[in-house]
Amino acid sequence: MKTTKLLFVLSILVSFHAHSQKVALVLSGGGAKGLAHIGVIKALEEQNVPIDYVVGTSMGAIIGAFYAAGYTPEQMEDIVLSENFQNWVNGKMEPGYNYFFHKSEKDASMLQVGLALDSTFNTSLSTKIASDISLNFALSELLSKASHACQYNFDSLMVPLRVIASEIFTQQTVVLKNGNIENTIRASMTVPFIYRPLKIDDRYLFDGGIYDNFPIDIALAEFDPDYIIGSNVSKKKFIEYPNDEDEKLINQSLLLMILDKSDPRMLDDIGLYLEPDLEGYSGIDFSKARAMIDSGYTYTIKRLSNLEGPKPWVERKPEELEQKRQNFLNSCREPVFKGVRFRGFSKSQETYLRQFFKFDKHSELSFEQIKKAYYQIVSQEFFENVYPTVVYDDQLDAYVFELEGQQNKKLELTLGGNISTRSFSEIYLGLGYKSFTGPLMEHHLNFYSGRFYQSIGYSVRGYFPGSNFIYIRPEAIMNKWDYINSKDVLFDEDKSTILKQIDRKFGLNTGFAMGLNFKGEIEGSYINNKYSYSNLKNLNTKDTLDDTYFDGWKFGIRITSETFNRKMYPSRGQKFCLKGYYFTGREKYIPGTTSLSSLEEKANRSWMIVQLDMEKYLSFGRKYSFGWELNTVISNQPFFMNYYSTAILAPTYYPLYDSRTLFLQNFRAHIFFAGGIKNVFRISRNMDARLEGYAFVPYQQIENNDQLPEYGDVMKEVHFAGTGALVYHSPVGPISANLNFYDDPKQTWGIYFSLGYLIFNKSAMD
Repeated sequence: MKTTKLLFVLSILVSFHAHSQKVALVLSGGGAKGLAHIGVIKALEEQNVPIDYVVGTSMGAIIGAFYAAGYTPEQMEDIVLSENFQNWVNGKMEPGYNYFFHKSEKDASMLQVGLALDSTFNTSLSTKIASDISLNFALSELLSKASHACQYNFDSLMVPLRVIASEIFTQQTVVLKNGNIENTIRASMTVPFIYRPLKIDDRYLFDGGIYDNFPIDIALAEFDPDYIIGSNVSKKKFIEYPNDEDEKLINQSLLLMILDKSDPRMLDDIGLYLEPDLEGYSGIDFSKARAMIDSGYTYTIKRLSNLEGPKPWVERKPEELEQKRQNFLNSCREPVFKGVRFRGFSKSQETYLRQFFKFDKHSELSFEQIKKAYYQIVSQEFFENVYPTVVYDDQLDAYVFELEGQQNKKLELTLGGNISTRSFSEIYLGLGYKSFTGPLMEHHLNFYSGRFYQSIGYSVRGYFPGSNFIYIRPEAIMNKWDYINSKDVLFDEDKSTILKQIDRKFGLNTGFAMGLNFKGEIEGSYINNKYSYSNLKNLNTKDTLDDTYFDGWKFGIRITSETFNRKMYPSRGQKFCLKGYYFTGREKYIPGTTSLSSLEEKANRSWMIVQLDMEKYLSFGRKYSFGWELNTVISNQPFFMNYYSTAILAPTYYPLYDSRTLFLQNFRAHIFFAGGIKNVFRISRNMDARLEGYAFVPYQQIENNDQLPEYGDVMKEVHFAGTGALVYHSPVGPISANLNFYDDPKQTWGIYFSLGYLIFNKSAMD
């Protein structure tokens, strides 16, 4: 009897001791490779391993925070495999939230440098490489409910959490255990020069991996667990110099430099060390999320199955874990917003920003309404450095959205252009300046310089607050095209046209928002154009060119929308442009030696034009996109003095990117219907192959009858164009090899290689 009682007491003690075993999970940093932690947690849950505490650095802090906030491994997996996640980490706007009203005109810029000026004219360079606009809001959207549910105390999460960050001035590791979860993990992943740092408790904090990338010591100090499971995805310590690998590893030098060494020996006596096989994966390749999660899962399952002896933990039943998770999630309150606060903005800026939230019309806003307002604001470049925070206000008994202003880049320098085997190579320089002391003003000055094309343009947008968003944009542009110099440098072929064109435009535009994705622009401009050309194919040194001048006015409206994923060679998105213009002015003609006429003539000209241009891409899997285009013009434009002046000024279809560098006679008409199809094959992450074909159908072709224009038969002609291109999308712009075909007497087949953007300022007639 005594023996039975003794065994009973011992069993109770052993059981009590076993159930009191507390397990801490430590997750290292490692960039994209940290996604393997999701697979690790998934395996631990499946094997009923308890997780009583979580400590994480950088990406480990993000994964740990989501788990502590009640997300299942499957839910985390769905998030990181989504298209939205790829947009967040790549600095892109979420689809459907890119406010088109603020979008600037396309230019040939490739590199951008931002300068911030203070009142004493001191300058500082922008140090942020990656955009965090979408990422910051996404973290708030996904974690703000958990922050409130735990009352901003990480010990009250589903699983107690510690987040590691670094303070670089005093070179200290900082342990974060309260506050907004989203802010703390955003601080923990702030890689220097990649993401801007956050200020928490009046200190700028950076990536936790700088000083403690595998925080086992923090887990011991904060929680005193009985057992630690450490998942490390950033092994990078070399006992000796890696002679055979240094060339390959040098490309990861920044990541290696900021990650503190991770020593698995720290877990020899107190826990289980996990190091998933991530050979061949980099810390920046988030597109391999699925493979890295699977690696973490497979490795952990195998490691657990190979453990010898009794498990150092008591298994936690799935229903017990699910009840614990559900209890926490039940305490999370769905966000309803009753206010917005601004920090770091002037009174005029606050007035401008407040109108986006429309609290004057609604007593409360949903998260979706707050999200739309946020994206409308950050689509304006002046506010791209704002930081969002969601907090709960006890007095309002509701959530409040806070927007903090950062020092803005006021002066911006952009460089770019194009290098090509054709003579349309050019250099681009842009200067931008933003001010916001009254209305928000954006000044932009740009220059293009090359043998074929030169241009200077200046514009200023002034944004004004109100119930309907509008801007006023005065602009001045001067363009010069020299088609005589449009030659093939590499193949020494001369297919150029004897034509020089100069146009000048001084205009005033009023833009207005039309919902989220469309904007309208009303234009009134004075235009002054000169066209110098030969009526013959060849010219000798004694010949002079004909000169046609058009001096007049342009009035009209344009409605546009565009969601392309790239400035050139897109594979996703769509474009819509509907415009109608009225032109009136005076033509002056001065004949040259190649003209059959010897009389100088003048005439008044007036006409209208309506044009519809649509383009769209449809994705079929990850490897193929299909695009289509439709372009239609209807105009009552009159004939000018001769055939060439009529053809030069006629509406033109530009099916390919180099079309604007060629004078294509067969692709000009007063009324036409055109369109094409585009096949985009994705070879690798940054390389595409493109096959495109186009058709141009003029209602009546403009024909040359002894240098005088006349119409051909109705709907008689069809002209084709096509291209095959191989395009590499480099960080600074596309690198392409192009084989083009035009059904045109002057230009049929052409091949060229190009680096950069073949984009020009708009002509006066566009």
